[in-house]
Amino acid sequence: MHLLKSVKIKIMRSLLQTKEWALFKKKFGWGFKEVKGVFVLKRRLPFQKEILYSPEVWLEPQTASEVVKALVDYARSEKNAIFYTLEILNPHDECPLNPREYGFEPSFEDYQPRWRQIIPLTPSKEEIFAQMKPLGRRNIRIAEKKGVITRIHDDLMFLEEDTKIFYELMQETAKRHHFAPRKMDYFRELLRLLYENKYGFLVTASFNDKPLASLIISVYDRVASFLYGASTEIEKERMANYAAQYAAILEAKKRGAKVYDLLAISPPGWPKAPLAIKYAGITRFKENFGGYKEAISGAFDLILKPNLYKIYRYLEILRRGQVS
Repeated sequence: MHLLKSVKIKIMRSLLQTKEWALFKKKFGWGFKEVKGVFVLKRRLPFQKEILYSPEVWLEPQTASEVVKALVDYARSEKNAIFYTLEILNPHDECPLNPREYGFEPSFEDYQPRWRQIIPLTPSKEEIFAQMKPLGRRNIRIAEKKGVITRIHDDLMFLEEDTKIFYELMQETAKRHHFAPRKMDYFRELLRLLYENKYGFLVTASFNDKPLASLIISVYDRVASFLYGASTEIEKERMANYAAQYAAILEAKKRGAKVYDLLAISPPGWPKAPLAIKYAGITRFKENFGGYKEAISGAFDLILKPNLYKIYRYLEILRRGQVS
């Protein structure tokens, strides 16, 4: 862990704060506006209302106040907006300003995960492997011994094939874990975005030409992120998920990424919190690859229409099954 902390880097920019991402979201009903270099996404609601959202914004200390003031002014100018969510990517203990001083309050939900498992990629391949937990190293070796083969795709010629393979595994994963997956078209367009702009790749782990696990990975501004994963229970003992993640880590390093962000994990120190319970299994899996835990500053809401905000918040919490 000492080695890893010594090579910890700052996350400076996010794929979610690019015009390419905004155009991708536009295909699924979102509008957008760029304000002081920050993309504000706009989602229409019934009765001509809307919500505003800026995902994963990195605030530079010297310009943070100016940028946030401009974002607040813009949000207040949008007369149909119920609220504006500003998601700050800076580490929680290094945020250059206090959002409350600009009228924000902590959001009732995080769109992007606050707590993440981060693996530095600047050490050698051997050092990255050595710092993993024994179970992680063991399962990677098992996958290799049991004949699991991984492949990396990032070419549009494979787009339809890759989408089909990933989505079939995603449907099985969703059924197993009782959630509704996004539509196939969403994953097709996401892969198109990554492939066209060389912003990422798809990893598929197979045995005897049968796909067992598949991951969608982005690589942007030195940061690789594990966006989506899907797998089958068939041949589970071959540890294809471990093979796929290890292949993704090595490919990300090869492409110049300095960190590999495994994204959502349980918040440390809160074992009975709803998120801790929800992410308990996936957290144990991710921790087996080593690295360290990091929390971003997270999401803050600028409430523009208090009564409608309360209704929206309640309906969202109800929809997610957090109230009875």
